[in-house]
Amino acid sequence: MSAYIPTALRELVRHRARQQCEYCRSVEWLTGQRYEIDHILPRQLGGETIAENLCLACSSCNRYKQAHVKAVDLESGETVSLYNPRLQRWHNRFIWNVGATEIFGITPIGRVTVEALLMNNLLVVAARSFWTSTGQHPPK
Repeated sequence: MSAYIPTALRELVRHRARQQCEYCRSVEWLTGQRYEIDHILPRQLGGETIAENLCLACSSCNRYKQAHVKAVDLESGETVSLYNPRLQRWHNRFIWNVGATEIFGITPIGRVTVEALLMNNLLVVAARSFWTSTGQHPPK
């Protein structure tokens, strides 16, 4: 069951994110799909429907994230939290590959988020390749 999110709060989240997925940075208008409001700490784990706990997410990132908040970092073997766009800066956790088609985690949090959200699945990598060829990607 999805939580009711007031229109003003939805618009605040969308504006704050500049219509980009706050996980993979895909730009909404390039995908042709309206992005979803994600509860960073899921409601089933006690997360509230407040600005500090909401972010804009593409359907792919949101679908794979579901109610996950932690994952095992394959490099260290430790369980770490997923990326939190309200508390962390994207550029401190992730980088683009040379062609800006794949995202690499540069910290344990970045690595587990890339893996858990399948941020480099074949479809999105192909889309990023096209967006890059048209000069629309990576986002600023």
